[in-house]
Amino acid sequence: MEIIWILVLTYILIVYEIKLYTKYCFKNLDFKIELNKPEVFENESLILKEIISNKKFLPAIWLEVQFLVSRNLKFDNMKTASLDNEFYKKDIFSMLPYERIVRKLNVKALKRGHYSLNNFTLTISDIFIIYKYLLHIDYEKFLYVYPKLLLGTNFDLKFQNIIGDLETKKYLLEDPFMLKGIRDYTPYDSMKTVNWFASIRTGALKVNEFNSSSSIEVIILLDTTKYFPWDSETELEESIRIAASMATKCISKNIPVSLYSNGINDLSKKSISISCKNGKAGLDLIYKNLACINLENQELSFSDMIKNFKIEKNTNSLCIIVSHHYSEDFVNELMTLKKFNVEVNLILIKASPITEQLSSKIKTYVWEVSKNNG
Repeated sequence: MEIIWILVLTYILIVYEIKLYTKYCFKNLDFKIELNKPEVFENESLILKEIISNKKFLPAIWLEVQFLVSRNLKFDNMKTASLDNEFYKKDIFSMLPYERIVRKLNVKALKRGHYSLNNFTLTISDIFIIYKYLLHIDYEKFLYVYPKLLLGTNFDLKFQNIIGDLETKKYLLEDPFMLKGIRDYTPYDSMKTVNWFASIRTGALKVNEFNSSSSIEVIILLDTTKYFPWDSETELEESIRIAASMATKCISKNIPVSLYSNGINDLSKKSISISCKNGKAGLDLIYKNLACINLENQELSFSDMIKNFKIEKNTNSLCIIVSHHYSEDFVNELMTLKKFNVEVNLILIKASPITEQLSSKIKTYVWEVSKNNG
C-alpha cells in the first residue's frame, strides 16, 4: 500500500512539475551575447560572452543554447552541426534558481567579411528531463572582419617610393603662413615642424600642422574582376588587403584617400565609391566597405568602371590601381586616366612569379602573394 501511495505522489509531483515548466520555464530567463570588440582584422581574436540570467525559482537543470554562425569564425573546442558555410554553435548550461552565468568564448576571425550571429534558440528540459521546450529568440549580433594590413618591412620597402614622392610633394606645398593647428609628433614628421613651446608646456613632442597651398590626394582604384574562371581568389583577397594597407599608410601621414572599386558592398548592394577621406572615421569607413565586398557578386567590369570614371583634375593627386590582371589592352585602358593630369601607378598582385612583359607606359609594382603575405 505504501508503494502505491509513493507512486501516486510521484505521479502527482511529476504532473505538477511539468505544468510548472510548461508555463514558466522561459519566464524571466534572459539571454544575450556581447563581443569585446565589434571590429577585428583577419586572423585576430576576440572574446564572445554568453550571458544567461535565470531570475525565477525554477532551476534549469538542462539548458542548451545554439545559434548560427559562419565557419570563418573559429571557436575554441567547438562542436558543430554542418550547414553549408555556416554551423550551429551549441552550448549546454545547468542553472540554479536566481543564478547568472557568464561564459567567455575565444573566437578567431579567419577571413575578411561582415558576419551575423543569428537564429538563436534556447532548449530547456524539466527537472526529470521528460519534456523539452524550445524558444526562438529574435536576436542578432554583427561583426566586421577587416582585411589584414600588410604594413611590415616588405610592404614599406616595396612601396615607400610611392608614398615618399607624394609626401615630398605635400611638404613642398605646405604653406608655412597657414597654420592649421598643433598635434602629437609622429615618426614621419620632420624636426623642423616641432613646436618647442607647445612641447615644453605639455611635456610631449608637438608639431605644427599647416594647410597646403594646393590639395593632395591618393586615389585608389581596386579591381575585383574575375577575368577567367580559374582566377585565384587568393590574388583578389590580397588586392583588397593592399588597398586597405595603402589607405592606412596614407591616412597615417595625413594624406586624404579616395577609394573606388567595382566590388559590390554586400550590405548596400552598390559598388564602392568613397571620396577624399582622412582621419580614423574615414579609415573605418574604408575598412568597413572593403570588409563587405562580395567577390561572388560582380556587376560592373573594371573596364567599364574606368570608362565611366571621373575625377576633378588635380596635378597633386596620385592614382593607384590595384589589380591582379595584366595585359596590353588593360594598360591602354589605364592610360585613359592620364587625361585627368594625375600620376598613375599600378600595383600588380600575383600568386606566382610574373611571366608578362611589363609595359613602360605605366609604372608597375609587382606584389607576389606567396613571398610577401605572412
